[in-house]
Amino acid sequence: MNALEHAENDAGSIDLFVERARIHQLRGGVHFTRGEIDACLRANQKALIFARKGTSHSLEAQTFGGLGDAEFARGRMISAHSYFDQCVGLGRTHNFTGVVAANLSMRGQTFLYQHQLEAAIEDCRAAAELAAKIRQPRAEMIAAVVATYVLDLYDPHEGRVWAERSLEIARRLGSKLFEEINLEFLARFSAQVGDLTEAQKFMHEAITILRGSESGMRFEGPRSLGSLALFTPNRERRKGLLNEAEDWLRLGATGHNYLWFYRDAMEVSLQDNDWNAVEKYAMALEDYTSDEPLPWSSFFSARGRVLAAIGRGCRDDEYCVELRRLRDEAAETGLKNALPALQDALAAW
Repeated sequence: MNALEHAENDAGSIDLFVERARIHQLRGGVHFTRGEIDACLRANQKALIFARKGTSHSLEAQTFGGLGDAEFARGRMISAHSYFDQCVGLGRTHNFTGVVAANLSMRGQTFLYQHQLEAAIEDCRAAAELAAKIRQPRAEMIAAVVATYVLDLYDPHEGRVWAERSLEIARRLGSKLFEEINLEFLARFSAQVGDLTEAQKFMHEAITILRGSESGMRFEGPRSLGSLALFTPNRERRKGLLNEAEDWLRLGATGHNYLWFYRDAMEVSLQDNDWNAVEKYAMALEDYTSDEPLPWSSFFSARGRVLAAIGRGCRDDEYCVELRRLRDEAAETGLKNALPALQDALAAW
């Protein structure tokens, strides 16, 4: 950061706009890795101004990607989508294939939270194909891991193929963080096909990796602890994992943690018949996304609330109407794994 400050002073004295854009973009990257998201956003906003003054389309495209990362980290997925879309569009217009490969799957991930699953998986497949073609293994790894996020909602078999592909690249690159993420999703896919023993094995291996790094826990810990709670048979241990995850969220974590953790915490609480906890996590998910409400948060919050109400014994007609609405929404958007509990509740009505 000191080096960037000296460089900025020199570049500013002679109006080197392209260099100043690059300096702010690099500064934004440092802030991002430190978890200083507001500072990351401000740095990339300045980078965009200078990239345009210097008419550098390449830096402008890269800066759109940086702005997308910052908004993603703040949980503002609609704003993030807009920036990633501009990044990909500008990259394709000027044939910046490396920029497109690095950001296309991130646009796909923002499609995911808007319940556009087909568009999300299409972006992941296109990003992985392009990254392999131009030999960018990190971009290919990320595209594959984002595909696992999408497929976690409806297809554990294809999801496992993508997770294994991403895991192989992560180990080849020595990326422990992405090794952990892929082990987590291998656990989730194992559980979805009924192999809880394998799920627990993968998940404990993943958590062991995360606990070796505080930055890893801040980046991925809450979501991973929520995943582990899903596969943990002991009720008190599950509750302890959820409490630990909430402690990490209070310290500050990247945006996807809040979205996934609150969803999974509702699921764990439904399994434990802890209706108050379900409602607490539903409210927390809505509060977190209140600035930019998402189909993801609206659907899972509503699902948790109605299942908790029925668990309490409520049988008013309004709950039956809500169950049917959520069942239809899940079926139409492809949220296959969210359907069974809704169908079971309707069948028992």
